[in-house]
Amino acid sequence: MDASEDTLVVLTALPLERRAVRRLLEGLERVDQAGTVFERGRLPGTSWTLYLAATGPGNDSAAVITERAINFVRPQAVFFVGIAGSLKPDVSPGDVVVASEVYAYHGGKESAGGVKGSPGCVQGSGVRVRPDPGVCSGIRMRPA
Repeated sequence: MDASEDTLVVLTALPLERRAVRRLLEGLERVDQAGTVFERGRLPGTSWTLYLAATGPGNDSAAVITERAINFVRPQAVFFVGIAGSLKPDVSPGDVVVASEVYAYHGGKESAGGVKGSPGCVQGSGVRVRPDPGVCSGIRMRPA
C-alpha cells in the first residue's frame, strides 16, 4: 500500500476502547492483513482515512501489530489511544494527555554476572497537538 497524506492508524488495547473510536467513523470496512483485522473508515467532515485495530493487552502484541500497521498502511501518524488513570488533580475525564517522555523499562543485558536492567527514555518531539474542533469538541488538551 502506498503512503497517503490523509491516512492514520489508531490502535487500542481493549475492545471497549476500539468500540469508542469505531463510533466516530463512517463507511467501515474490514481489512485482513497477515492475521490482523483492521477496520478502515472515514472520519466525517475530514479527508482522513483511519485504520483501527485492537492489540490486546501486553507490549509484545502491541509491538507486532504496530509494526504490521506501519508497514501495511504507511500512515502519516499512529496513535495508541485508550483509557488511563491519573493521580494529578488537574487531569479530568475526557482530557487528552500527550507524553513528553516515554520510558522503556524492559531493557536489559545478560552477562556472566547476571541480568542488569537498562531502562531508557525517549524525549518527545515537542509537537503541538491541535485537535480538529469538530472531532474533539468538549475535549481539553493538557500536557503530560
